[in-house]
Amino acid sequence: MAFKLDVVKESTNDKIAALDAKTLNITHKDGKMIPVYKGLHIKLSPTNSKIWYLRYNSPSKGWRPQRLGRFPEIKFEEAVRIADEAYGWLEKGIDPFATKKSLTIKGNRGKASVTFPLCQDSCPVFIS
Repeated sequence: MAFKLDVVKESTNDKIAALDAKTLNITHKDGKMIPVYKGLHIKLSPTNSKIWYLRYNSPSKGWRPQRLGRFPEIKFEEAVRIADEAYGWLEKGIDPFATKKSLTIKGNRGKASVTFPLCQDSCPVFIS
């Protein structure tokens, strides 16, 4: 039987923190995507790490997952806000995550990718 969080009743930070890979029999190294809210998923690994993903329909590339960040650094409320804003842009035909790929940070050891929540100045999802 598939496990799914009931958003209205259970999707609090405490309930997400209580998810346990051993209890849910998650043994595959890739973990399990658990739907939480309108395309928002939490990926639970066998080591109990939890990562937010938004599965969305890109105007140019079809269905794709976008990693948002780790729980508990990104709480449930913040992940829902990002998902709602992203879907607002997608309704206008704009892929809010397309800008992310062109962003890099030059550091002492070359270039590093910027994860989505850090590109607030460039990604349309964060424009008020």
